[in-house]
Amino acid sequence: MTVSNLIDDPEARLDYLIDQGVLVERDDGAIFGTEEFQATLEVYEDSYYDEPDETFVETVASVFDLDPERAAERIEETGLTLQELVTFLALKSHLDDPERTREEVALMAAMVVEIEPASPVPPELTELDDETYEAHVDEHDELVVFVFQRNCGPCDALKADLPEILDAAPDTVSFAGVDGDEVPDFRRSFGVSVAPTTIIFSDGEVVVNIEGRKSAATLTDTIQAAFGATEAE
Repeated sequence: MTVSNLIDDPEARLDYLIDQGVLVERDDGAIFGTEEFQATLEVYEDSYYDEPDETFVETVASVFDLDPERAAERIEETGLTLQELVTFLALKSHLDDPERTREEVALMAAMVVEIEPASPVPPELTELDDETYEAHVDEHDELVVFVFQRNCGPCDALKADLPEILDAAPDTVSFAGVDGDEVPDFRRSFGVSVAPTTIIFSDGEVVVNIEGRKSAATLTDTIQAAFGATEAE
């Protein structure tokens, strides 16, 4: 794969990103970041998102060998965003490919930023949105809904606990999830302000609302207690 192809051919850049494990294409054609790359990206997001604007300019100057004044002008001229810069740095780290030029990596970073991230709701859960959650709550007498968010460490920890939680729950309980960033009506209806949040419904009414990540044992005990079940049962 030649340098000119990566610069001039968006399809070649996409193929390269898939080949390098940055992106993955599902059978239905949807493209999103791999878990491995997302983990690298989160490290850089954690490092740069709380930094002042001056650090953004200084980092651009350092990365592209510019003086700070020219770096500020370049940001203004190109509309470079912090997300694009962070993605650029994450790609440089992930790819570890000295043959790729800064221009290529910058173009690939812009491509990655444009791609809609995968939903934070894991595939083993039914995903609800603002158009479907009311009917789903009405249709399921015993229901647990988890609220997730992208780039959320506690959410990822909860997702790792899900197999244990689902396996220990009574067979009558249904489970679902929502992408907290995409369900403003749901959040307002149930007073959700943090992720993760676990909401337990019984006969269409909220009986427990748990904010933050709790241990698998705590959530399992709470779910069983909410529906009158015990571990012995």
